[in-house]
Amino acid sequence: METRSKRQRENDELDGKIFRAVCGKDDKCDNVNNNSIFSGQLSYSRLKLDWALLRKRNLEKRLKLEIQLKMLDIQEEVYIAKLECKVDEFNGTDTFRNGYSDEDKSALEVVGSSCKLEGLFQVGLPWKHDRPSLPNNFELAERRLEYLRKRFTRDNSLLEKYQAVMNKHLSKSYIIKASKEGFGRDAVRWYIPHHPVINPKKLGKLRIIFYCAAVYQGCSLNDQLLRGPNTVNSLIGVLLRFRLGNVALAADIEEMFLEVKISRRKPKEYC
Repeated sequence: METRSKRQRENDELDGKIFRAVCGKDDKCDNVNNNSIFSGQLSYSRLKLDWALLRKRNLEKRLKLEIQLKMLDIQEEVYIAKLECKVDEFNGTDTFRNGYSDEDKSALEVVGSSCKLEGLFQVGLPWKHDRPSLPNNFELAERRLEYLRKRFTRDNSLLEKYQAVMNKHLSKSYIIKASKEGFGRDAVRWYIPHHPVINPKKLGKLRIIFYCAAVYQGCSLNDQLLRGPNTVNSLIGVLLRFRLGNVALAADIEEMFLEVKISRRKPKEYC
């Protein structure tokens, strides 16, 4: 009876008290006495200083939120690090074309020494070796040509466009007819397969691609040539120079690669 009357007196005192919410506590405080009344998620207990209203927080939701915030912080740090690398790369553009390899230097030397203008620009091929090690790939070229013929039989319009482009190349001396008399018996023979390519954005326009990457017996024409350095203007440089003048001009060279003539170092050496 004594315990019950004491608890009743404490409950009566709650009517005249101002409840204070204690935040940041996941459970009852150490200084809470054992006399407390719970109602769902809320509880009010008698502290040593005064009565207080307590609420238990959802730790699982808070933990997920803290983890997400930490992940966002990490991503932001990575983004800043990448941005700093881009800034350093931008500041170091003055060394863009330094540090050529020995092969790059050899390729530039061959092209520079053999380049001349005789109606068309003429350059020599930057071979890796004085005499390329290439097998006679006539079998491969003939097989590719047979496949192309079958394709023409199914599409007559493709054949007409292909013939028109090939005749145009002949008339402009982009290509010449080969003859057995023009090459020596021991000449290196390599036949370049070709095929049509049509740009879907330019309907009706056909290009003939000479496929120098064709492989025969583990060899290809591209493998015998020095790759050379990348001498294309950097996009950053173009954008910076774009701001120098009042007017910017853009131009396109028609059939640019076909305008370059390939010279032979020795007559009757290659076929």
